[in-house]
Amino acid sequence: MRIHRIVLRNFRGVVESTVTFPETGVTIIEGDNEVGKSCIAESIDLVLNVPDSATSQKVRSIRPVHRDEGAEVEIEMSTGPYRFVLVKRWHRQRKTELAIIEPKRENLVGRDAHDRVKEMLAETLDEQLFTALRLEQGVDLRIPGFDVPSLGRALDLALGGEQGGDREDDLFSRITAERERYWTPTGLRKGERDQLAAQLSAARAEVDAAEEQLRHLEAAAVQVEQLRGQARVVTVNEAEQSRLETDLAQRWESIERRQGALRLLASDHEAAVARLDRSSDESVRRNALLAEVEAARARLAALVDESSRAQPELAAVRQRSDELHLAVAGAKRALVDAERGYRLACDDRDHRRGEIEIAQLTERSDRVLDAQRRLTLADATLEAARVDREMLAAIEAAQVRVLQAEAAAAHGASQVELTSLDGSAIEVDGDLLTLVAGAVEQRVVADVIEIVVPGVARVHVSAGGDARAAAERLAEAHSVLRQLCMTAAVADLAEARQAVARRDEAERVSGEATASIRQDLRDLTLESLTAKIERLGGRLRDYIAERATETRMPVDLDQAQLVVHQIGDELDDRRVEFQRCEELAAAVSAELQLAQHEGVSLRARVEQFESTLAQVEVRLADDRERRADDQLGAELAAAAVVVAAAAAALDEARAALASDDPETVADLLQNARDARRRAANELLELNESRLKLEVELEVKGEQGLAELLGDAERQVAHLQIEHDRLESRAEAARVLYAAFATRRDEARDRYLAPFQNKIERLGKLVFGPTFEVTLDRELRLATRTLDGVTLDVEQLSVGAREQLAILSRLACAALVSGDGGAPVILDDALGWTDPSRLDRMGAALAVAARDCQIIVLTCTPGRYQSVGSASVVRLNR
Repeated sequence: MRIHRIVLRNFRGVVESTVTFPETGVTIIEGDNEVGKSCIAESIDLVLNVPDSATSQKVRSIRPVHRDEGAEVEIEMSTGPYRFVLVKRWHRQRKTELAIIEPKRENLVGRDAHDRVKEMLAETLDEQLFTALRLEQGVDLRIPGFDVPSLGRALDLALGGEQGGDREDDLFSRITAERERYWTPTGLRKGERDQLAAQLSAARAEVDAAEEQLRHLEAAAVQVEQLRGQARVVTVNEAEQSRLETDLAQRWESIERRQGALRLLASDHEAAVARLDRSSDESVRRNALLAEVEAARARLAALVDESSRAQPELAAVRQRSDELHLAVAGAKRALVDAERGYRLACDDRDHRRGEIEIAQLTERSDRVLDAQRRLTLADATLEAARVDREMLAAIEAAQVRVLQAEAAAAHGASQVELTSLDGSAIEVDGDLLTLVAGAVEQRVVADVIEIVVPGVARVHVSAGGDARAAAERLAEAHSVLRQLCMTAAVADLAEARQAVARRDEAERVSGEATASIRQDLRDLTLESLTAKIERLGGRLRDYIAERATETRMPVDLDQAQLVVHQIGDELDDRRVEFQRCEELAAAVSAELQLAQHEGVSLRARVEQFESTLAQVEVRLADDRERRADDQLGAELAAAAVVVAAAAAALDEARAALASDDPETVADLLQNARDARRRAANELLELNESRLKLEVELEVKGEQGLAELLGDAERQVAHLQIEHDRLESRAEAARVLYAAFATRRDEARDRYLAPFQNKIERLGKLVFGPTFEVTLDRELRLATRTLDGVTLDVEQLSVGAREQLAILSRLACAALVSGDGGAPVILDDALGWTDPSRLDRMGAALAVAARDCQIIVLTCTPGRYQSVGSASVVRLNR
């Protein structure tokens, strides 16, 4: 497979980009981040594998966000005997167009085109190889395995032999497929065998179940007879327990009658005790009421004494509170005066600061006005200037051509030399010359010149043909120079240079003035700056007019700031003093409030106890009026006599009842009832169990369990034969696979050498002559040896693993290039490689590229400068 050309249109941020690749060699695609390098690698998979109707996230991600267009990829490539151009567009106005160029021309569109490409790739391209030869940006740097058909055939050819090719691969595939019917890759049994074994186990379980049911029926028949015997015994027991229950019930009726008489006596005793309790409670309440009256009188006397002692203390606290409130008022006045003085000092400081600010703003305004004046003059000069650097260069070039023409004319023209003998006047082409005796005048004869010696002679001198041509060129050069000078409104080159110098000076002055205006105005305009000066000046004038005159204003800002600092310190002192006075006053106020609260509380408690004493005395008088103290004592003694008589009668009845032992009779009666009920229930359960077993014997005896057992045994025999046959095939497949795999591994061991040699040849360019590698069964790099030290590849640094990953891909691509192969695509690789190895990796890329196509995508151009034979494609934004 070879990629010849890729065109991206509206692919993410790429509007349009075309890259052409040679069939062999290294193509380096350089560009900054996000210019579409990685899009090239991504577009190959999309255009070959994803139909234009796809709406997956992968397809949605390539749609441009800044244009309402569909992403489009065009690729020209060859694979096997085919060469074709494929165009796909997704999202909007979707299309797929295929033009097959070789081996015969063919055009397809839509789904037919997509399917045709898939057919050609399936026929000619080893997809595993194509994937293994790519190293994508941000992907894990694990070394890939190259156990793919393309590499196997190439290694066979490298040995000069042929091992069956696709036929052998197909045979081993069929052997592997047969083994996989019965075994997992790790050698465990598979589902079909387990399913048959499960069926055999289920059939055996059915045989066991039928046999168990037969045994169960035989046991059930025996159990029916046992249940009938048990029922007869339980029937006799139930009758005996019923007779005992009747006797005990009669004894219990007699005991219940005497218990009723006992409950009446107990009720009389409780009533007598209640009357005694009421009399006793009344006596206790009367004594408690007397004690309450005495206690209230004593507590009232104590509270009156305590209230008298608290009055002097309350007066002293009230006097201290008044004194401290006066001190707080004085400190408050001093604080207000200090705050007023501090605000005045701050206002004076702000006034002096405003004066400085208005002076600075005025200076900025003056600088802006001066810069605007200079800018106006410079702009006027620039508007009037007609000569710029381009015009000056044209005049200088015309002047050079005039000088060149003059030199040519002087070289090829005739010359006339006039020497004055006596200082007489001579006329040359109408110009009168007066020469000093002995003076010499030379003239170049470009065309015709006339010399007149007044009163003596007229001489005509004509130039030759070459001289006239040179003269014409000189005249033309002079004409061009004059025309340019007229256009520029200057007399000559010197004046043009002066005009350009004036223009440059005007531009310099204009730039400086503009910068000065921008610096002084900043975010203001001249009008807003002027208005700001006016507003600030107005506030300063208003402050002077409104300021109190009892204190003198500081002379400058420094003195004003000093005054603010001094008065600020005084203000802090006044605040501290005011806070101290407030805290003392608050503390004394709290103390006064507490004392007042205690006084009020004492008075309230005195009033409360006076009211309570009056109420208790009224209650005591009312209670004595209803019943005197001696009457209450007599009632209490009589109630005690009644309680004693009722208690004696109750004890006598209880003793008589206890001799019959009621609890024992009750327990025996309850037990007899429970035994009779249990016997009845047991008899019912025995009859139900017997009936159930008799029904089961009748039903299952009709089901033909013996016939079912025979069918189950025949099914077990059939499944056993199938199971043995399947196990025999599984074992045969395992033995055949093991034998063929062993032979195949032996063959693979023979052709590992060409691949290993190719990797070591490229690796010695990078690591030196002691470089060696070993490969595992999947043709993946297993170890690396360098200077006699062997390490597993996973133990190497990230940079070394990346270098080996690239070298193995290069070796594989070079070996399979004769079989069509596939390009090596490296997306931003070698980022972990040091400079010395980077140069040698470039040499390895160049050597491998002699036999294959290598595409390198990078945002670091210098990384691959050591690849001598590379073609470079630069992508710009």
